[in-house]
Amino acid sequence: MKRKERIFSYLREQSERLKQEDLEGEPGFDAQQIAEALDFLRNNVSKDLNELNREGRIVKFGGRPVHYIERVALENLFGMTIAEPLQFQSLDDCLAKI
Repeated sequence: MKRKERIFSYLREQSERLKQEDLEGEPGFDAQQIAEALDFLRNNVSKDLNELNREGRIVKFGGRPVHYIERVALENLFGMTIAEPLQFQSLDDCLAKI
């Protein structure tokens, strides 16, 4: 499996475990957390996460650090459909645009 697909698979698995209350504050996972879990370089993980976001497979939340969550898991968690572009400043910003 290619690195990008391993990252996506890991993010999907972790995102499916989340509950709504887990998303308060900093929603999702940052590149450093994912890099450490998969033993990849953070800059490579960041590059692949941005590509996955452009493909519409994950949602990106701005800030420092940037956080990501798998799109379908987030949609299922809140019973909604998220329209592209999949980049928001916060979870509240995301929910307000639905």
